[in-house]
Amino acid sequence: MHRRAIEIYPNPASFANLGTDYFYLGKDDDAIESYQAALRLDPLDDVLYRNLGDVYLRVGRSLEAKEQFMRASELLIERLKVNPNDARLLARFANCQAKLGKEQEALSGIERAVSAEPHNVDLLYQNAVIYALVGRPDEAMAQLRQAIATGYSRSEAQRDPDLNSLRPRLDYQSLFSDRD
Repeated sequence: MHRRAIEIYPNPASFANLGTDYFYLGKDDDAIESYQAALRLDPLDDVLYRNLGDVYLRVGRSLEAKEQFMRASELLIERLKVNPNDARLLARFANCQAKLGKEQEALSGIERAVSAEPHNVDLLYQNAVIYALVGRPDEAMAQLRQAIATGYSRSEAQRDPDLNSLRPRLDYQSLFSDRD
């Protein structure tokens, strides 16, 4: 469907969606190509840089991944100058900072995001992701349980590679085996 959309009208969203499809199918080279095509059409989209960085991480191209996370962070810093309390931007910035190994900046960013919108289930989930990425699994699990309890998609959480560090834990496995 996304390939057909690109044939009709090549646009960043269709290339990004195709890249995400390929990412979850494990077709990393195709994902990279799709995200790069999207970025050629929209070089100011921080999400595209972060997604490309995620694929590069998965294929062991850590220097290129770092470049993508840094570029996404630079774009987010500029956007946050306009609205420093935009919770969505703060969460995206926190994710990039975590992937760059900047624990304090990541935690500060996600805490500000959740404080701005404490009932936003997506931000509650991103809080879990940030804790997982910075190596704080107990806090990550507490936040993940809260996000799922308040309506975050179990299937989305279960397939998120940012939570890979939690998968061996019994409490993680229990969370996804219990279907109430």
